[in-house]
Amino acid sequence: MSQNQSLNKFTITQQSDQQLQIIAPNLFSNKERINIFQTLLLMQEAIEDVKIDPKTNAVSIDYNSSLLPKENLTNLLSTVLKNFDQKPLQSKEKKQTKSGNTEQTISFKVKGMSCNSCALFLELVLSRNSDVKHANINYESTLGTVKSCLNKEDIFHIIEKNGYQVDSIDVIS
Repeated sequence: MSQNQSLNKFTITQQSDQQLQIIAPNLFSNKERINIFQTLLLMQEAIEDVKIDPKTNAVSIDYNSSLLPKENLTNLLSTVLKNFDQKPLQSKEKKQTKSGNTEQTISFKVKGMSCNSCALFLELVLSRNSDVKHANINYESTLGTVKSCLNKEDIFHIIEKNGYQVDSIDVIS
């Protein structure tokens, strides 16, 4: 394979037995896409490290080629990056703010998460709502906090709609 070989959704810029460097234009320097892409790759046992430059969409992947041959890695990259084209993310600017509530921070416990990706998924789902300023879900402690103009019931509905259970934490501040 030659340097700068263009594949379906990315271009290989450098390669060795244990490292592959690519440019992935359809990450669009989008933080959410980059986080999802990095998380999905790191879920593979053979992938040891993933570094992404958000300005250039350059990706460096350190991997164990005896567990994941280069051809399988490139197929994985094509599949994941192709899905980004099929399901583009909507920007927050396009969404209408539906609540007139005052901004507040709501804390809660989430049940039903099986891994860190579940926590990341919930953070992304919550943060896509235009009324949510910040969402943080911790897999290990199961604690979640959301800073938003949504009321507690609306936040809980979003979480439950995505297959998780949520319990209120009443804290006096």
